[in-house]
Amino acid sequence: MPKFGETKIGQLVLFAKQSQNLFLIKQLVELSKDKIKNLIKQKRIDALCYIPHIIPRKIQFLKEYQRLLNLQLPQVPLIKIYENRLLVPQKSLTSLEDRIINARETIYIKEITGQFKNILLIDDAVGSGASMNETAKKIKRQINKNSKIFGFALVGSLKGFDIIKEI
Repeated sequence: MPKFGETKIGQLVLFAKQSQNLFLIKQLVELSKDKIKNLIKQKRIDALCYIPHIIPRKIQFLKEYQRLLNLQLPQVPLIKIYENRLLVPQKSLTSLEDRIINARETIYIKEITGQFKNILLIDDAVGSGASMNETAKKIKRQINKNSKIFGFALVGSLKGFDIIKEI
């Protein structure tokens, strides 16, 4: 496999998203499922929330990841909405302020489904953390201000915002 990511998981995420390859998504589930299950048990997670993608693909990475994880917990459904249908991927924004605004103004809770105490936000990749942070704020405001929100991402960037790049 050509080296595009810094780590094996980074490479798998990159190729799974770009190629929309179910086999690679399954590999990522196998690598992460036990970690997520342990986190759910340790933090007493009672609901899951997956950060939505904006790039339209026939096979959406996190939808397939969610399906293959097959975790039997309630979901807090999120959607991304863009004014004027201008799609702006979070990773294309270089300033933290732009990332915060983009996350705040595009990620919405689709419906209120319950009063959860411990919610796990799941994303494929984290750069600045703006998507998770803004989503957590909305959950606390709209669902339960006393909720504890935890985050899990397959990959992250310690050097800045560039996690993976489109090929």
